[in-house]
Amino acid sequence: LAALNFLAVFSVTTAVEAICRYVNVPLIEWPVTFFTYYGLLMSRLDLDNWKDAFVLTIMLRVIQFAAIFGLQAML
Repeated sequence: LAALNFLAVFSVTTAVEAICRYVNVPLIEWPVTFFTYYGLLMSRLDLDNWKDAFVLTIMLRVIQFAAIFGLQAML
C-alpha cells in the first residue's frame, strides 16, 4: 500500500512539474513541485510531524532526480 501511495505522489508531482514547465516560469517550478510533493506525502502517508515529511520529501526528490538522471544517461 505504501508503494502505491508513493507512486501516486510521483505521478501527481510529475504532472504538476510538466505544467510548470509548460507555463515556463523557472523560479516557480521548484517550489511548487516541492510543496506539492510535501503536501501529498503528508496526506497520503498520514505523517503527523512536519519535520518527518520534510526530510522524506528531500530524500525522495534526490532519489527521483538520480533515477531520472541515470535513465537519461543510459539513453
